[in-house]
Amino acid sequence: MYHSRYHFERDNIHLAIDSMTGEILELFSCDTGDNLIKNSLFDMAGTFTLVWRDGKGEHMLSAPHSRAALENPALRCTVASEETEVGLCVRVQYDRLTDGETTVPLALTYSALLHDSEIQWSVMVCPAESGTLTEVRFPVLNGVWLGESYRDNTLYYPFRGGMRIEDPVGYLYSKPVISQWRWQEYRYRYYLHGVEERDTLKQIGLRGMSDIYPGYAGMSYMCLDGQKESLYYACHDPLSKPCRPEAGSLGENAPGLCLATAFYPYTKENEAWHSPQVITWLHRGDWHAGARRYHDFRTPLLPKKKQSPAWLSHSAGLVAHYDFKYQNGGIVHRYADIPALAEQAKEMGFCHMLFAGWHKDGFDCGFPEYVFDEALGTEDELREGIKKAKSMGVHVTFYLNARIHNRAYRPERVDTMGIMREDGTVAAEVYGNPNIAFSTMCPGSRSWQDLLCESIRRATEDYGADGVYLDQLSCRPYFCFNPDHHHVFDDWSEHYNTILLRIADRYWQTHGEPLYISGEWLTDTHGSLVDLGLFQTFFKYHTGAFPEMYRYTFPEHGIADMLYPSRNLAMRPTHISQVSEQLMARLFCNGSYFWVYDLEEDNTFRRDPVGYARLQTLCALSTMRRTLLPNAVYRERDGIACTDGAVCLSRFADTEADLLCLYTYSSGDDVSIRLSNTYRKAVKYTADGGETVCSLSNGMLTIPRTTSLILLKK
Repeated sequence: MYHSRYHFERDNIHLAIDSMTGEILELFSCDTGDNLIKNSLFDMAGTFTLVWRDGKGEHMLSAPHSRAALENPALRCTVASEETEVGLCVRVQYDRLTDGETTVPLALTYSALLHDSEIQWSVMVCPAESGTLTEVRFPVLNGVWLGESYRDNTLYYPFRGGMRIEDPVGYLYSKPVISQWRWQEYRYRYYLHGVEERDTLKQIGLRGMSDIYPGYAGMSYMCLDGQKESLYYACHDPLSKPCRPEAGSLGENAPGLCLATAFYPYTKENEAWHSPQVITWLHRGDWHAGARRYHDFRTPLLPKKKQSPAWLSHSAGLVAHYDFKYQNGGIVHRYADIPALAEQAKEMGFCHMLFAGWHKDGFDCGFPEYVFDEALGTEDELREGIKKAKSMGVHVTFYLNARIHNRAYRPERVDTMGIMREDGTVAAEVYGNPNIAFSTMCPGSRSWQDLLCESIRRATEDYGADGVYLDQLSCRPYFCFNPDHHHVFDDWSEHYNTILLRIADRYWQTHGEPLYISGEWLTDTHGSLVDLGLFQTFFKYHTGAFPEMYRYTFPEHGIADMLYPSRNLAMRPTHISQVSEQLMARLFCNGSYFWVYDLEEDNTFRRDPVGYARLQTLCALSTMRRTLLPNAVYRERDGIACTDGAVCLSRFADTEADLLCLYTYSSGDDVSIRLSNTYRKAVKYTADGGETVCSLSNGMLTIPRTTSLILLKK
């Protein structure tokens, strides 16, 4: 009997595969009977795509179309299944693949292990001819949405801490609205609506999210929430090798998301390649359940959590001074000003300062010449200024860039330490002034590791800084093909872990206490080795920024985030200052470490009296939160419900008590919060030190409408 498709079912999951082409046709939970694949998208390659490079050029290979399989039986797949102890294993095998014109003797087998409500996917590719397999996308699920309407779905994607995108089919394909902003030599593009075009999606006709993990994608999972169920789609690679979670759209004229994970094998001659597992899990929860699933997978694989300096637990945030020497050579502060800057920080409610542009030739120019600059003062003045600040109870940390090297300084060194592309050139980057050329350094180069570690030693031991902020630590990774570096081409993240461990261990051996380390952005691979990773929610605030995704997934990892005043802000465009209060409320509620610039004329709360008062209130409450429940775990709104649109709210959980962070945008009637857990007492704490017992009855908490902390005793 002819079967057009094979059906496989185990426990609560159902899968249907085309009997001739091997394409995935149906995927649904038996609980709901809702097939995720609602649009076949005839012109989009599904199930898998490969990029194969040989002497004839580059080929985009995929499962054959039905007509091609009919005309050429050699392209047809074979499908088999067997029951195992862990589930039903389905295997689909091809002896050769095609790009629609050329047939390539490339054998491929993909497996789908069905168990409970999930499928564990993997693929193996075995070439029979010389060539290089540069990319594999698998499993490719096209035309996906949950429930009856694609418009009520929500996508959670791990770009820069997280994105929450409602109606992703329509939004991802919508035309972007961009605000251009000029500040000094910098030219910024801020998205007020929509997302940037990704070249990796554009070449196959899609718009959406496609970012490399570990890098701008800080985790390797995404979630799609519907009204009744949620899809968890994640790469579970214990080695954390680079991959690219994808969520693309063709727009509402061809609805449905195209979900995939891209891998970068770069195989050698006739080398077989095996993918790590990709998990698709359908469940009745929401993205919180997916976050917990990913946390439970990834956490045991991470390095041991570093110990943080004791002073950090009593600090609400930092004051960032990028105005010692700017890229254009302009000087605002000198080393002699450091004690006065420390006094200003204390008045604002902070005991931590970060200095950038403190070194030779200044910010975004003098990298990696991290030595004192005579135009700013003497080496003794720098050392004494830091010593004085610390005597005032204010800690000082230094900016260093972990990634780039100005080619004006010793270009021969750059060429030996830099990222070598496949064509033999060194990767380059530009920031601000286009005449200043930077090269991207390879973290796997021992010489670059030594240079960076020595710069950090000098900053902390010779000058007395309490720690370092490593800019661009978790940005987009590069593959390095320099044979003299003696490393695997894709170990970018692992090499940075080596650097982080080196600098932490050296400082501990010398000082007997932990070194403060922070970095730009945050990937889970680095999260346990830094005290803080800097998110920048303001960049994507209007287009779906959701740092709560990372914060909830890894509450044990520290995050910092930027606050901005509501007026007299020259560094950023007006639409950022317009959401100053909303941004402050969210970062207070998600437990971020506040990052506040103090640039005299361009970005300072001291020229925003209302924002300054608000900042002091939130600093006091954030410090109080760390004291009341120092080990509490961020749980977002999990376990609480509030329909009041004039508040921002979150929960922190501990064994003996929970803590709510409440920000109120206006005065008025009491706030009512529904609690899922049972508590015996509720106490409200305000920034002025006030304590009030609140009404708690039948799972409903009623409290006065005031920005505050509420301690819920179990």
